[in-house]
Amino acid sequence: DQSFSNNNQIVQEIDFFPIPFENNLYFNANQNLDISIYSIDGKLISILKLQSETRMVNLDFLEKGIYILKYSYEGMNFYKRIIKK
Repeated sequence: DQSFSNNNQIVQEIDFFPIPFENNLYFNANQNLDISIYSIDGKLISILKLQSETRMVNLDFLEKGIYILKYSYEGMNFYKRIIKK
């Protein structure tokens, strides 16, 4: 896990797992998240709202491949490489 300091506040990066995934991607956030999914060449594919209660998002609409997942948390943007198998 990586932590970042932001104005004396520790921001814990959110994990998305498993990587690679088949259809469902899980996350460990305690709040709702807005995520954007981009193709590896930077094209926006989807914007989704994740509910912290479910801690899971179904991404069966994605083709097999590598994607970039962007999310904002505590005012900071984070990027994760995700792989659909």
